[in-house]
Amino acid sequence: MNGKRDVEGTEYYPSGKIEYQGGYKFGSRHGNGKEYELDENLKYEGNYVNGFWNGNGNEYNCGKLAFNGIFKSGKRWDGVGYDNNGKKLYELDNGCGFVKEYSTEGILIFEGDFKNGVKYGKGKEYNSDKKLIYEGNFINGKRSKGKGKDFTISGKLKYEGEFLDGEWDGMGTEYEINGEVVFKGEFKKGKRWKGWGKEFHCYGNKLEYEGEYLNGERSGKGKEYSKDGELVFEGIFLKNKRWKGKGKEFFITGKIKYDGYYDNGFPNGEGIEYNNEGKFEGEFLNGQKWNGIETEKKYDEEKNLINCKYKYNKGKKVNDIQ
Repeated sequence: MNGKRDVEGTEYYPSGKIEYQGGYKFGSRHGNGKEYELDENLKYEGNYVNGFWNGNGNEYNCGKLAFNGIFKSGKRWDGVGYDNNGKKLYELDNGCGFVKEYSTEGILIFEGDFKNGVKYGKGKEYNSDKKLIYEGNFINGKRSKGKGKDFTISGKLKYEGEFLDGEWDGMGTEYEINGEVVFKGEFKKGKRWKGWGKEFHCYGNKLEYEGEYLNGERSGKGKEYSKDGELVFEGIFLKNKRWKGKGKEFFITGKIKYDGYYDNGFPNGEGIEYNNEGKFEGEFLNGQKWNGIETEKKYDEEKNLINCKYKYNKGKKVNDIQ
């Protein structure tokens, strides 16, 4: 036997329960045999070739007949499928037909077209809570290219549009759980790519950004909002950065840091910059104070508060104008 199983034999799960009983050839399941689930329910009985279900056989689900007919390389090919109550569900002819599949708990998990014994064409997938989670095209058993719908685990529409290799890819629309559109445009490998959309703060579901995207980043016209819902920037974004327009920046404490205009991603033009000691009001150039007045709070020897003012000219603090 050259160390290989031959003729008749039995395989066991690590628990000691029978997994397979039947024929072998050159070490692989071959000929008539029976296969069992770990809970000892019959899973398959029929013919094997080189380890695969092949030829006449019966497939079972929770110990009840699920398919009776001919198998080819482990796939249902010609025959009849049944539900857990023994009711006829579908017929396959040369691996083709409209099929319904159930989990071991008897819950519908797929319904749709089969070709060559696998999911191929239009179909729907469901989760263990009987909620629709995907509707669209399949090729060779997998979600494929074409239009489809993706749903949340609670059955709410999450995405509608084009897919490629099971991912959002192409033109599509993404939805919030309340049905509101959060992005409409082009997706690439599951990510927003080009179009118009919205982003929300992690907590409180408050709007953080609405505007245009390019290459998956904020690029183009857009608006940015604080966690309190205040508009903090409106203008042009480039690669997720504020680029050109009027906006505000805040310290982590929530106090305002800058209020003014931006260009090339920096404060440029008229604006006001605040700090703990005072503020600068005037003109900025590439993020630097350029022309304007800076007010600074100081205390004299008697600890009296003094507001000192300094003038900036072309980026240089030139004198005290107090």
